[in-house]
Amino acid sequence: MNTILETVMCMLFVAITACNDGRKEKEQMKMEAGKKEMEAKEKKEMEMKKMEEERKAIAMKNCIAGKAMATEYLFTLVAALIVADLANMLSEPVDFTVFTIK
Repeated sequence: MNTILETVMCMLFVAITACNDGRKEKEQMKMEAGKKEMEAKEKKEMEMKKMEEERKAIAMKNCIAGKAMATEYLFTLVAALIVADLANMLSEPVDFTVFTIK
């Protein structure tokens, strides 16, 4: 009788252990899938951020502040734009009217 009880206990132990392994594998697969999804999302966000930075760089080259920064003799204007924190505002893709002295 004791041997039968030990055999049943061993079988239960093996069955419970086997069931837990299946759960662990499923949980691990879910975690890996979630990790891959998160990595893909982060990669996409980084690409979007890079594209935004490139767009801003192109806009800066074509804007008033960017053109002033590229011209040596407009250093006073550039300094004023930076001090007044207007360089970013003037780099936005909108139309501005600029009055200058000839």
